Amino acid sequence: LTVAPGANWPGKIWPVERYAELLNQIRNDFDSVVIVGSKEDISLGERLRSLSPLPTLNIAGSTSLLEAAACLSDSTAFVGNDSGLGHMAAALGVPTVTVFGPGQPDRYKPWGPLASVVLAPNQDLGALVAESVANNLLSHLARISTTVAGVGA
Repeated sequence: LTVAPGANWPGKIWPVERYAELLNQIRNDFDSVVIVGSKEDISLGERLRSLSPLPTLNIAGSTSLLEAAACLSDSTAFVGNDSGLGHMAAALGVPTVTVFGPGQPDRYKPWGPLASVVLAPNQDLGALVAESVANNLLSHLARISTTVAGVGA
């Protein structure tokens, strides 16, 4: 699983503790986590790495966009805030779940058949619980798996 806990402004950042709760809820479904992001996201990534119940590598701030794309392309799935990395993951055909608080997801969400969005209640990311994101991610992956197998095609 690749996770991007940062964004270009604080109002678009789902709390790191919620990402940790998400990882705890899906720990039996993934083997490891890679954290991506910009140099501004290094401390968020380190905090998440320290809280993660899974083996976690924080490469935030240490990759070029091309290297981040290579990491994303090898991912089983991507979860992140409303940021450019979600668009990149969706463009690479990676199952993507983007967490939206403030903003206009109908206009700015990642596009593609494997992209999904979770909306925070009242556009307040502090009110979004990890269980909602975990359920969305796992059901999204199950739908994709069913479609790929030809059952839902």
